[in-house]
Amino acid sequence: MNTSRARSLVGAAPDRMRIALIGLLTAAMLLALLPSASLAQSAGFSDVPNDNVHRPAIEELAAMGVLRGYDDGTFRPGQSINRGQLAAMMARTLELDPVVPAGFSDTAGIAHEGAIGALARAGIVLGYGDGTFRPAEAIRRDHTATIIARWLGLSPAEVGPFTDVAGYHAGNVHVLERVDVVEGRTTTTYEPLRSVTRAQTASLVHRALDIADLEQVRFLATNDFHGRIGNAAVLSTHLNRIRDAHPNTLHVDAGDLVGATPVLSNLFYDEPTVEVMNAMGLDVQTVGNHEFDRGRDEIERRAAGGCFEDDCSYRGGEPFEGQEFTTLSTNVIDEASGDTLAEPYAIYDMGGFDVGFLGVVVEDTPTVVHPDGVVGLDFLPEAEAVNDWVPVLEDEGVDLIVVLMHEGGRQSGGANACTDFAGAAAPIIDAFDEAVDVVVTGHTHESYVCDFEEGPLVTSAYQYGTMFTEITLLLDADGEVVYRMADNRAVSSDVTPDPEVAAIVAHYQELAGPFLEEVVGTSEVAIPRTTRSAESAQGNLATDALRDQLDDIDFAFQNSGGLRADLTQDDQRDGDLYEITRADVLEVWPFGNTVAVAQIDGPTLEAILANGVREIGGGRFIQVSGLRIEYSIDASVDPDDNNGFPRGVVESVEYWGHVDHEDGTPVDLSASATYRIAMNDFMSLGGDGYPNIADDVVLLGDPLENYIIGYLEANSPVNPQVEGRITAVD
Repeated sequence: MNTSRARSLVGAAPDRMRIALIGLLTAAMLLALLPSASLAQSAGFSDVPNDNVHRPAIEELAAMGVLRGYDDGTFRPGQSINRGQLAAMMARTLELDPVVPAGFSDTAGIAHEGAIGALARAGIVLGYGDGTFRPAEAIRRDHTATIIARWLGLSPAEVGPFTDVAGYHAGNVHVLERVDVVEGRTTTTYEPLRSVTRAQTASLVHRALDIADLEQVRFLATNDFHGRIGNAAVLSTHLNRIRDAHPNTLHVDAGDLVGATPVLSNLFYDEPTVEVMNAMGLDVQTVGNHEFDRGRDEIERRAAGGCFEDDCSYRGGEPFEGQEFTTLSTNVIDEASGDTLAEPYAIYDMGGFDVGFLGVVVEDTPTVVHPDGVVGLDFLPEAEAVNDWVPVLEDEGVDLIVVLMHEGGRQSGGANACTDFAGAAAPIIDAFDEAVDVVVTGHTHESYVCDFEEGPLVTSAYQYGTMFTEITLLLDADGEVVYRMADNRAVSSDVTPDPEVAAIVAHYQELAGPFLEEVVGTSEVAIPRTTRSAESAQGNLATDALRDQLDDIDFAFQNSGGLRADLTQDDQRDGDLYEITRADVLEVWPFGNTVAVAQIDGPTLEAILANGVREIGGGRFIQVSGLRIEYSIDASVDPDDNNGFPRGVVESVEYWGHVDHEDGTPVDLSASATYRIAMNDFMSLGGDGYPNIADDVVLLGDPLENYIIGYLEANSPVNPQVEGRITAVD
């Protein structure tokens, strides 16, 4: 569990090296039991005084046969070690067989040629661009760090305390600092170009041997993938590279794997995402709020397999086999049975240690998904559910506890920082049982790494598979965490895509192609994804479309969180017009919502608008047609107490673009006033905190995207603009 010694580490010694390292360490432990005089006699170096800080390491490594002195009985501790000598020491430590020729133009026939060749074959040392190794050259501090990091199989760390290291070697310096193998010249400087003495090298190797005896468990964490399978083959390659080097690794996910997905996944009920994750090797996930977009029955179908409504024609007649990974729902309870909706926990054997996983979703899920999808389910407070199951895992004898939580926070630093961490997740994490070691979060689409001294390691990896977190814990023989760290790693495109995953994506692209490529409208202007804190051209088009396509609608509304992508694409411009395809529409409106028409009174309208500005920057932020609102910011409400967003207060409501009233005419908000409104069914049933007006709905229409497409077909070229429908005032 958590220990006061917990620090940070990435990577693990490869298995082929671990056997030799453990053997040497066992010998070192036995030698440590001998009297100090015996060790000194074994070393026998006349020039290593008793008060030399490196003497214990020199004596121990010399007794193990790793270090050797000169023929005159000296060790020459203050002399710089050269590249050839360091290679020889590393080769003896790993008991590598010599390789001759070494493969460099300047190593033939020298004393250390076999050692250099062995390390080169193992990928531990590299030569220079001109084909030389330069064995007699004094080795620099940063070069030494890179060789030791490769020797231990450590991945470079993204960040560290030293401001004077950069480029290729910086990450290796940083990771060795995290595991206490290297030290800076000051707290912020490393002086990477200085040479390393033979005595210093002995201490470096000695400290590295301590690390090699620790067992490592590694998690590759993702969150908020939202069916972005277009980038999945590249992500899979990055994950596979780490798993291939470190077999003791699990891929975990913090929810919203599906839901609010692009058309290629959405069109096939998110089955492509499940198949991609199967191929990618996902091990365990928690449900997120968007897993409930199509209801609990779909969560169960995705797990068990079987085509939607038992008809496989939409997927070419092939059966859907379901997911191969585990879904957790520790805090989602079936009200009838009292059982969790999915598995409450999972336990994995990782290198002889049992790791227990719990998975919780944001407690207010019923307010942010379609209410029909959560009928009969109870969502418990996240910390309460976790703490109730911790004793169960402890009774099962787990060594580590990891929480996958679809709730997150915010911070103001870089991707691997934890600056002023706050938000909904913060108090939840504070309330977790101290037995929790790691918390992988999501929901806020943020990136951070928080290593709390008196709490768990907390991570989040942005969104859409564009980033993942590499989390590594080093455990001693008792299962105690000695070092821990996490690094958020960007998913670069400079790799060969995973062919298995790419084939799945290509298959669905072929099935969907003809339908999606149909042009349904044009625009004179670009229509980017809407902002969640202001009126947008896309929001105006969305709401105007409902008033255009439906009869006698006074006002139409759209929650900003329901608009998920750009409607126009730069590469689809034909002359002065942007062509809009069916795929573009489905990317913006991916939820499969229908349209609800309701008859409401003035106070209900007032409540709708009040909720629409309750979180300036949140998904509930409203887009409107037929009226204009002004709002102010309530300075008495701390954004941290409002899901991280400023709270707006409606100041005025006026008609705008309404056929029966002049612009600027006040809207009557009294109980005697009645209005006919249109919105998506998610909003009408209380989604995103809007008033539940199900009893007021007089028409439940067709899928929302059909009205958008109808509007585009009837009115193209469209030219939506920001008109001043939503205005902030002092």
